[in-house]
Amino acid sequence: PEEEAFLNNYLARLQYMVYYDEKAGIDAASAKVAVNQANRYLLEKLGLSVVDFDQIEKNKKDQQAAYQSETGGSIDLIQFIAQKYNADVYVEISFSSTPSASGGKFYATAQGSMKIYDTSTAQLLGSIAFQSPQVMSTVSSESAVGNAVAASVWAAMPKMTDQTKSLGKNSMSRGIRYEVVIQNTPDSRQISTLRRALAKVVREVEQVSYSPAETKLALFTFKSRDKVEDALYDAADRAGLLDLYLVYSRGKAFTFNSGL
Repeated sequence: PEEEAFLNNYLARLQYMVYYDEKAGIDAASAKVAVNQANRYLLEKLGLSVVDFDQIEKNKKDQQAAYQSETGGSIDLIQFIAQKYNADVYVEISFSSTPSASGGKFYATAQGSMKIYDTSTAQLLGSIAFQSPQVMSTVSSESAVGNAVAASVWAAMPKMTDQTKSLGKNSMSRGIRYEVVIQNTPDSRQISTLRRALAKVVREVEQVSYSPAETKLALFTFKSRDKVEDALYDAADRAGLLDLYLVYSRGKAFTFNSGL
């Protein structure tokens, strides 16, 4: 019951980061309308904090060096930024619009999809298709397109958040997945003791890889990030890694140094 309560509470407080598909050839103005409308829904309907369009654009430039240093390009830059903001999922919007004009009025429809990704693993959780009715503007074709995009994104958001919670609950049946990297691990016996100590306080421990330079673990548990970090320190003490320390954390990923 405690795990069920934790998971339901976790899913109710999921943090989203919304951005657009940069490979889809969407113009910047329409992309901003789509992202801002999705964020408006998350703010007004769900009371969640959001990462706005301009923040992401700025971070794409400011975080480039850190991104290369920390990941070596092994993950997508947008996934990296979503992890930096502790987003649980990131949503990629892709769409096209069909404008027309008649009798001095401007019309448009918009159609596209929202893809939902797990921020930690980049696993595709689901996809929602959307299409707007024909929208009219007396101002301009751009205004009609903007209105069509905004209407279609707003209408799709309840489906997107419902699907995220439903699919997230299924994918987290073993617990929330945390990635742990421990640098400088020359003694495999200590790592074995660490794994066994962790297995007593989390649902599952998987050893992804081992070398004297670095060990990677995947932990599955119904615990918060802080509790996972505390569990690592306790298990490290039992394994004789008394000087273990956190190098950095990003989203649900931790990097420690053994202190050896």
